Amino acid sequence: MRWKISWLQGLKDHFYQVNEVITFDRKMFKNIRHIDSVEPIKVKGTLSIDNDLVEVDLNFKGHLRIRCANTDDIVDYPFNFNIKDVLDDSYQDVINYQKDFIDLYELTWQNLIVEAPAYYVKQECLKKEGKAWRLLLEDEYNDLKSDTIDPRFAKLKDLVIKDEEE
Repeated sequence: MRWKISWLQGLKDHFYQVNEVITFDRKMFKNIRHIDSVEPIKVKGTLSIDNDLVEVDLNFKGHLRIRCANTDDIVDYPFNFNIKDVLDDSYQDVINYQKDFIDLYELTWQNLIVEAPAYYVKQECLKKEGKAWRLLLEDEYNDLKSDTIDPRFAKLKDLVIKDEEE
């Protein structure tokens, strides 16, 4: 995903419709323990340039191959994220005005690493109950919370009501 700045500036309205596929070599993930690899990423969106500002509005779809935190098995993790940003000369790893190019490979890499979960447990490993506990849905929790009063605090409730009456 590399374009010449002069070519983009020569386009009508300085606007380019992006429809690309980007791949990352598996070796890039050797120092990232929880990510094994990434399938080719489909990139769609727009890229426009106005003076020294580059506006990107891109969508990234693909699958990461990541490790389950409980079993260490490799599992597919689908992702779908957007980057909508205005890039200026502070993005030196993306825009190089001296060499006349824009390279969104590094921007994609940085956002991919941020989007990847640091801790992932595959569905089969998620326990819903155990000895003396069970997982509650939010509605179940709210019902239990509103219906019951801890007996240790029951006397305090009476004191609060008396204070409000006075």
